[in-house]
Amino acid sequence: MAISDAAIVVLAEEGARGLTHRAVDRQLALPDGSTSYYFRTRSALMSCAADRLVALDMADVDAVGDSIPDLVQLLVHWLAPVRRVRLIARFQLFVEATRDPEIRGLLNEPRQAFVAHAARSMRKAGAADAKLAATVLVGIVEGLLLNELIGDHVSEDRLRRILVPVQRALLGRG
Repeated sequence: MAISDAAIVVLAEEGARGLTHRAVDRQLALPDGSTSYYFRTRSALMSCAADRLVALDMADVDAVGDSIPDLVQLLVHWLAPVRRVRLIARFQLFVEATRDPEIRGLLNEPRQAFVAHAARSMRKAGAADAKLAATVLVGIVEGLLLNELIGDHVSEDRLRRILVPVQRALLGRG
């Protein structure tokens, strides 16, 4: 886990191109070559970072309920300064997934799990097409997270003011 966590930090700080075995070795203060003993290729190193991020994110998703207030709490949790590294690394992986089918595959399953979680919420709230509503909601959530990264701070109150009307609109309640 230490290598995976260090790879996430390097990914966030130096970008996908900066994620190398040597950079992870430096992050962990290990002798050169240590990381490559466990992850032979750069692709394997990228995959270990993606796997760890997915595990952390899905644990967070599984720990919350399926209401809009629960979603707001999840976003507040993800947007906390101590998790900013994870958020930046996640978006680095999204970009990398456009070029790397293996990374795309690693990210697709948890994204679909997040959509399924949101669909349960939308179904409970009475959405006619819960999966479509959930897909739109997840897209909005990803946009809000990206917006936070570029400096437009989204407070808990503001998230609620954004997401409650979005939920109403997705449910056809104006």
